[in-house]
Amino acid sequence: MSKEQYVISFGKGVRLMSEAYYIQEMGAFGINTNRAFRSLCRAICCPLLFIGRVGFVDPAVFQICIKNLSIPGSKDFLFPNCYLKTYVGRPHLRQKVDPKDIESNWKYVVRAIIDSRKMHGFHVPGADKIAIKTAAAELTRFTLRMIPSAEQETTHGTPS
Repeated sequence: MSKEQYVISFGKGVRLMSEAYYIQEMGAFGINTNRAFRSLCRAICCPLLFIGRVGFVDPAVFQICIKNLSIPGSKDFLFPNCYLKTYVGRPHLRQKVDPKDIESNWKYVVRAIIDSRKMHGFHVPGADKIAIKTAAAELTRFTLRMIPSAEQETTHGTPS
């Protein structure tokens, strides 16, 4: 393991994980560069916070964004560098999350995260529940700000 710091803590319940941590975890699956990880974060509506040259994400928000991908009835999601990219056009595949989906699903997603922890025998302290719910609320506020820009992009194309 490198001497790189993966976690920055700003007090109880407020911590950020570096992109290097996620790249180390997902590198074998094609998320092996900063560019791929940042692309994934943009695709799933997970905001990145840049400190110096390093990107960080809130692990609770990242977890909510990933959990949102696996809601029953959702389309399959293609991560960056996925070999199925050649199949893009098929109706059951998607490469980007609509911010409206996160807005409408966040309570279900938070409940699913808490329930899955209980099902796996993990105790979910009140502070963790509050942190997850707070992260979901922040993510919802973020996506509400993103919806107008996403709709403008769809309607008018990417601004130059």
